[in-house]
Order: sequence, then structure tokens, then C-alpha cells
Amino acid sequence: ALAPVWVAFRWAERSLGVRGAFIAAGTCALWYELVYFAPKALTEVVSGNVLVVGVFLADRIARATEARRRDVLACAGLLALSAMMRIQLAPAAGICFLFMFVKLSARLRWEAVAVASAVVLAVGMIDAITWSYPFSSFVDNIRVNIVEGKSKHYGVAPWYAYFQAYAELWGLAGLGVIALAIVGATRAKLAGITALVVVVTHVPIAHKEYRFLYPALVLVIMLAGMG
Repeated sequence: ALAPVWVAFRWAERSLGVRGAFIAAGTCALWYELVYFAPKALTEVVSGNVLVVGVFLADRIARATEARRRDVLACAGLLALSAMMRIQLAPAAGICFLFMFVKLSARLRWEAVAVASAVVLAVGMIDAITWSYPFSSFVDNIRVNIVEGKSKHYGVAPWYAYFQAYAELWGLAGLGVIALAIVGATRAKLAGITALVVVVTHVPIAHKEYRFLYPALVLVIMLAGMG
């Protein structure tokens, strides 16, 4: 649950100094939605907390003159883990992985792919042990929710439902949050891009719940703190 606070501090410290780092980290530590959601054992929450660390490492690797091997391996593993815990985050995690990948040497590229593949295969083997066959939970998820459309039984919402929910919760203050997040994104572009990808990939899904956008919310609040 403290991952977003740590990432906000480290990311802001690089461009804003210690004072800016405390403001950014404090924003994440005190924002009411993160206080409520961050400690919860929900897939979108845990995967979102993992994703934000992977995004930070991917950005640090891309900016470095020479990438540190431990950063690359940790980043690859965390991005793969976030995608496996919540498959809807795979596009966002994949973009971050590619952002890092193009900056690496040939050897580190192979190692990054190996670590990410190992995480994916490990999750597949857990399914083989606890379910019926490798990746069976993913196959059943697609079959039940997409092919059979069972998720629609829990409610169908229009494409703008997420935006409507945040407009009701944040009110006019939401305009300030978004404005500050845009300013913060000038210092952390990859975080802004990742948040946008998370939102865009969730909007077309018919069944919507407010908590599903937690991974984007973490990044937006962090960026607002930096702003």
C-alpha cells in the first residue's frame, strides 16, 4: 500500500528536489481514495500498486545513461506480475515494457524477456496446480465474461460512466486535480501515458465498477502531487 507513496517521493525528488518530493508523497499518503483502497486485497488494487513501481523503474531505466541490471530485472518482473494479476492492465504494462526495452543493450533485452516470461509461466503453473490446466483462470475469465457475457448480469454502464462517477465524487475540485496532473505529467510523461492507457482500455468494457480504475487513479494523484 505504501508503494505509490515511495514512487511519488523518488520520482518527484529527481526533478523537484526534497521539498517537492515530500509534497508529492504526502499527496499520495493523504488522498482519501488511496487511504481507502490501497490496503485492500483486490486484484486491481494490488496490481495497481505493483504497476506504479514498474512504471517508475521503466522511466528511470529509459533516462539512465547506462541501465542498472537490477532495475531492468525488477521492472520486467513487476510489469509482468501486474499484468498477470489483472489482465486488463496488460496493455499499459506492455507499453511500459517496450518503453524500457528499446533503451536496453542486447544482453539486457534477453534477460528482461526471460524474467517477464518466467513470471508469466509461474502464474500459468499456479493455475495448473490450483485449477485444471495452465492459464485456466484466464481462459475461463474470457469464456464466462466475454463469450457468455455473464459480467453483464452485474450491470452494464455507458462509456462515460467512469467520468460521471469522478465528476460526482470530486466535483469542481476534480478540475484542479486534472490540471495539476497535466502539469505533473510534463515531469513524468510515462506515468501520464500509462494512466491514459488504463482509462482507455477500461472504457469499452460494459461492466464497470468505480474501483476498476484504481491503477490510473494512483498515477493521476501522484502526478497531481508533482504538479
